[in-house]
Amino acid sequence: MATATHTPFDAQEISRRIENTRAAARARGLDALVVVDSDSIVEGGTVRYLTNFFNVVDSQLLSVLVDTLDTGPTLVIGSGFANCQVGLAQRRSPVPNVKVNVGTGSPRDWDVSIADALTEGGFSEGKLGIDGMRFLPYTTIDGLRRAFPKAELADVSGMVHKVALPRAAVEEPYIRGAARVSKAGMDAFLEAAKPGVRQSDAVAICESENLSAVIFDQRMHRVRLISRVSIPPSVR
Repeated sequence: MATATHTPFDAQEISRRIENTRAAARARGLDALVVVDSDSIVEGGTVRYLTNFFNVVDSQLLSVLVDTLDTGPTLVIGSGFANCQVGLAQRRSPVPNVKVNVGTGSPRDWDVSIADALTEGGFSEGKLGIDGMRFLPYTTIDGLRRAFPKAELADVSGMVHKVALPRAAVEEPYIRGAARVSKAGMDAFLEAAKPGVRQSDAVAICESENLSAVIFDQRMHRVRLISRVSIPPSVR
Protein backbone atom coordinates (compact mmCIF):
# COMPACT_ATOMS: atom_id res chain seq x y z
CA MET A 1 0.00 0.00 0.00
CA ALA A 2 1.08 3.52 -0.68
CA THR A 3 1.74 5.92 2.17
CA ALA A 4 -1.04 8.46 2.59
CA THR A 5 -0.62 12.01 3.77
CA HIS A 6 -2.98 14.28 5.69
CA THR A 7 -4.35 11.38 7.70
CA PRO A 8 -4.22 10.52 11.42
CA PHE A 9 -3.96 6.82 10.56
CA ASP A 10 -1.04 5.52 8.54
CA ALA A 11 -1.00 2.83 5.87
CA GLN A 12 -0.17 0.15 8.42
CA GLU A 13 -3.33 0.85 10.42
CA ILE A 14 -5.52 0.93 7.31
CA SER A 15 -3.93 -2.34 6.16
CA ARG A 16 -4.71 -3.90 9.55
CA ARG A 17 -8.37 -2.94 9.20
CA ILE A 18 -8.59 -4.33 5.68
CA GLU A 19 -6.92 -7.61 6.62
CA ASN A 20 -9.27 -8.05 9.61
CA THR A 21 -12.22 -7.38 7.31
CA ARG A 22 -10.90 -9.90 4.80
CA ALA A 23 -10.60 -12.51 7.56
CA ALA A 24 -14.24 -11.89 8.52
CA ALA A 25 -15.28 -12.14 4.86
CA ARG A 26 -13.47 -15.45 4.38
CA ALA A 27 -15.05 -16.79 7.59
CA ARG A 28 -18.44 -16.14 5.95
CA GLY A 29 -17.39 -18.00 2.83
CA LEU A 30 -17.15 -14.91 0.65
CA ASP A 31 -15.05 -14.78 -2.50
CA ALA A 32 -15.30 -11.01 -2.88
CA LEU A 33 -16.62 -8.09 -0.88
CA VAL A 34 -18.25 -4.78 -1.79
CA VAL A 35 -18.53 -2.19 0.99
CA VAL A 36 -20.97 0.64 0.23
CA ASP A 37 -21.35 3.82 2.25
CA SER A 38 -23.67 6.79 1.79
CA ASP A 39 -21.28 8.98 3.81
CA SER A 40 -24.10 10.95 5.41
CA ILE A 41 -23.64 12.12 8.98
CA VAL A 42 -26.00 9.51 10.41
CA GLU A 43 -25.01 6.53 8.29
CA GLY A 44 -22.16 4.28 7.46
CA GLY A 45 -18.58 5.22 8.10
CA THR A 46 -17.53 1.81 6.82
CA VAL A 47 -15.68 2.92 3.69
CA ARG A 48 -14.09 5.78 5.62
CA TYR A 49 -12.92 3.27 8.25
CA LEU A 50 -11.30 1.05 5.63
CA THR A 51 -9.85 3.76 3.36
CA ASN A 52 -9.70 7.08 5.26
CA PHE A 53 -11.65 8.66 2.40
CA PHE A 54 -14.97 10.47 2.66
CA ASN A 55 -16.98 12.57 0.25
CA VAL A 56 -16.56 16.30 0.74
CA VAL A 57 -18.55 17.77 -2.16
CA ASP A 58 -21.89 16.00 -1.90
CA SER A 59 -23.19 13.93 0.99
CA GLN A 60 -25.50 12.11 -1.43
CA LEU A 61 -22.60 10.53 -3.30
CA LEU A 62 -21.70 6.95 -2.53
CA SER A 63 -18.23 5.66 -1.85
CA VAL A 64 -17.49 1.99 -2.48
CA LEU A 65 -14.61 -0.32 -1.60
CA VAL A 66 -14.31 -3.36 -3.86
CA ASP A 67 -12.12 -6.19 -2.60
CA THR A 68 -11.59 -9.60 -4.17
CA LEU A 69 -9.72 -10.62 -0.97
CA ASP A 70 -6.50 -11.61 -2.74
CA THR A 71 -5.54 -8.62 -4.88
CA GLY A 72 -5.34 -5.00 -3.81
CA PRO A 73 -8.71 -3.40 -3.03
CA THR A 74 -10.18 -0.65 -5.20
CA LEU A 75 -11.82 2.54 -3.96
CA VAL A 76 -14.59 3.70 -6.29
CA ILE A 77 -15.78 7.26 -5.72
CA GLY A 78 -17.95 9.95 -7.24
CA SER A 79 -15.99 12.48 -9.25
CA GLY A 80 -17.19 15.55 -7.43
CA PHE A 81 -16.82 19.01 -8.95
CA ALA A 82 -14.22 18.92 -11.76
CA ASN A 83 -12.93 15.55 -10.46
CA CYS A 84 -11.63 17.29 -7.34
CA GLN A 85 -12.20 14.20 -5.19
CA VAL A 86 -9.70 12.09 -7.12
CA GLY A 87 -6.71 14.03 -5.83
CA LEU A 88 -8.20 14.07 -2.34
CA ALA A 89 -8.63 10.31 -2.34
CA GLN A 90 -5.08 9.76 -3.57
CA ARG A 91 -3.70 12.02 -0.83
CA ARG A 92 -5.84 10.79 2.05
CA SER A 93 -6.16 7.08 1.35
CA PRO A 94 -3.43 4.41 1.39
CA VAL A 95 -5.59 2.30 -0.94
CA PRO A 96 -3.55 2.38 -4.17
CA ASN A 97 -6.37 1.81 -6.67
CA VAL A 98 -8.76 4.75 -6.95
CA LYS A 99 -11.41 4.84 -9.67
CA VAL A 100 -14.11 7.36 -10.50
CA ASN A 101 -17.63 6.10 -11.04
CA VAL A 102 -18.22 6.06 -14.80
CA GLY A 103 -21.89 7.08 -14.50
CA THR A 104 -23.52 10.31 -13.46
CA GLY A 105 -23.11 9.63 -9.77
CA SER A 106 -26.61 8.27 -9.23
CA PRO A 107 -26.70 4.92 -7.40
CA ARG A 108 -28.38 3.51 -10.51
CA ASP A 109 -25.08 3.83 -12.39
CA TRP A 110 -22.78 2.20 -9.87
CA ASP A 111 -23.24 -1.40 -11.02
CA VAL A 112 -20.94 -0.78 -14.02
CA SER A 113 -18.12 0.70 -11.94
CA ILE A 114 -18.42 -1.97 -9.24
CA ALA A 115 -18.52 -4.77 -11.83
CA ASP A 116 -15.44 -3.39 -13.59
CA ALA A 117 -13.48 -3.27 -10.34
CA LEU A 118 -14.51 -6.82 -9.46
CA THR A 119 -13.53 -8.10 -12.90
CA GLU A 120 -10.17 -6.36 -12.74
CA GLY A 121 -9.62 -8.04 -9.37
CA GLY A 122 -10.25 -11.46 -10.92
CA PHE A 123 -13.78 -12.12 -9.68
CA SER A 124 -16.20 -13.85 -12.03
CA GLU A 125 -18.17 -16.31 -9.91
CA GLY A 126 -18.65 -17.34 -6.31
CA LYS A 127 -20.17 -15.64 -3.29
CA LEU A 128 -20.19 -11.83 -3.41
CA GLY A 129 -20.91 -10.11 -0.11
CA ILE A 130 -22.29 -6.57 0.00
CA ASP A 131 -21.97 -4.59 3.21
CA GLY A 132 -24.36 -1.64 2.92
CA MET A 133 -26.71 -3.22 0.40
CA ARG A 134 -29.53 -0.95 1.65
CA PHE A 135 -27.81 2.01 -0.04
CA LEU A 136 -28.11 0.42 -3.48
CA PRO A 137 -31.35 0.51 -5.49
CA TYR A 138 -32.70 -2.59 -7.14
CA THR A 139 -31.37 -1.54 -10.55
CA THR A 140 -27.79 -1.63 -9.23
CA ILE A 141 -28.25 -5.03 -7.58
CA ASP A 142 -29.88 -6.35 -10.74
CA GLY A 143 -27.01 -4.98 -12.83
CA LEU A 144 -24.49 -6.86 -10.69
CA ARG A 145 -26.51 -10.07 -11.00
CA ARG A 146 -26.51 -9.70 -14.78
CA ALA A 147 -22.77 -8.92 -14.83
CA PHE A 148 -22.01 -12.04 -12.76
CA PRO A 149 -24.71 -14.64 -13.53
CA LYS A 150 -22.74 -17.38 -11.75
CA ALA A 151 -22.31 -15.37 -8.55
CA GLU A 152 -24.41 -15.46 -5.39
CA LEU A 153 -25.06 -12.02 -3.89
CA ALA A 154 -25.25 -11.96 -0.09
CA ASP A 155 -26.22 -9.07 2.17
CA VAL A 156 -23.52 -8.92 4.87
CA SER A 157 -24.40 -5.47 6.20
CA GLY A 158 -22.97 -4.85 9.64
CA MET A 159 -19.89 -7.02 9.12
CA VAL A 160 -17.42 -4.12 8.92
CA HIS A 161 -18.94 -2.49 12.00
CA LYS A 162 -18.38 -5.71 13.96
CA VAL A 163 -14.78 -5.85 12.73
CA ALA A 164 -14.27 -2.27 13.91
CA LEU A 165 -15.56 -2.82 17.46
CA PRO A 166 -12.22 -3.99 18.96
CA ARG A 167 -10.33 -0.69 18.83
CA ALA A 168 -6.61 -0.37 18.19
CA ALA A 169 -4.45 1.66 20.55
CA VAL A 170 -3.86 4.28 17.86
CA GLU A 171 -7.61 4.95 17.68
CA GLU A 172 -8.14 5.55 21.39
CA PRO A 173 -7.02 9.22 21.54
CA TYR A 174 -9.45 10.12 18.74
CA ILE A 175 -12.34 8.31 20.43
CA ARG A 176 -11.62 10.13 23.69
CA GLY A 177 -11.29 13.41 21.81
CA ALA A 178 -14.64 12.90 20.09
CA ALA A 179 -16.24 12.14 23.45
CA ARG A 180 -14.82 15.36 24.92
CA VAL A 181 -16.17 17.40 22.02
CA SER A 182 -19.62 15.76 22.24
CA LYS A 183 -19.82 16.30 26.01
CA ALA A 184 -18.79 19.94 25.71
CA GLY A 185 -21.55 20.60 23.20
CA MET A 186 -24.24 18.73 25.14
CA ASP A 187 -23.31 20.43 28.41
CA ALA A 188 -23.52 23.83 26.71
CA PHE A 189 -26.90 22.96 25.17
CA LEU A 190 -28.36 21.77 28.48
CA GLU A 191 -27.17 24.93 30.17
CA ALA A 192 -28.68 27.12 27.45
CA ALA A 193 -32.00 25.24 27.07
CA LYS A 194 -34.11 27.26 29.48
CA PRO A 195 -37.60 28.74 29.22
CA GLY A 196 -37.66 31.66 26.81
CA VAL A 197 -34.55 30.59 24.87
CA ARG A 198 -35.16 29.82 21.22
CA GLN A 199 -34.09 26.39 20.00
CA SER A 200 -31.93 27.94 17.28
CA ASP A 201 -30.04 29.97 19.89
CA ALA A 202 -29.44 26.93 22.10
CA VAL A 203 -28.23 24.93 19.10
CA ALA A 204 -25.91 27.78 18.07
CA ILE A 205 -24.39 27.82 21.56
CA CYS A 206 -23.94 24.05 21.40
CA GLU A 207 -22.23 24.20 18.00
CA SER A 208 -20.00 27.09 19.09
CA GLU A 209 -18.85 25.11 22.13
CA ASN A 210 -18.27 22.06 19.91
CA LEU A 211 -16.06 24.10 17.61
CA SER A 212 -14.10 25.55 20.53
CA ALA A 213 -13.57 22.04 21.91
CA VAL A 214 -12.36 20.77 18.53
CA ILE A 215 -9.84 23.62 18.22
CA PHE A 216 -8.59 23.01 21.77
CA ASP A 217 -8.28 19.27 21.17
CA GLN A 218 -6.33 19.82 17.95
CA ARG A 219 -3.95 22.22 19.70
CA MET A 220 -3.33 19.75 22.52
CA HIS A 221 -2.70 17.01 19.96
CA ARG A 222 -0.05 19.19 18.31
CA VAL A 223 1.55 19.85 21.68
CA ARG A 224 1.82 16.13 22.32
CA LEU A 225 3.40 15.52 18.92
CA ILE A 226 5.84 18.43 18.99
CA SER A 227 7.03 18.62 22.57
CA ARG A 228 5.99 15.24 23.96
CA VAL A 229 4.95 16.97 27.17
CA SER A 230 2.91 15.23 29.81
CA ILE A 231 -0.70 16.43 29.76
CA PRO A 232 -2.29 16.68 33.24
CA PRO A 233 -5.17 14.27 33.85
CA SER A 234 -7.56 17.20 34.29
CA VAL A 235 -6.99 18.17 30.63
CA ARG A 236 -7.18 14.67 29.16
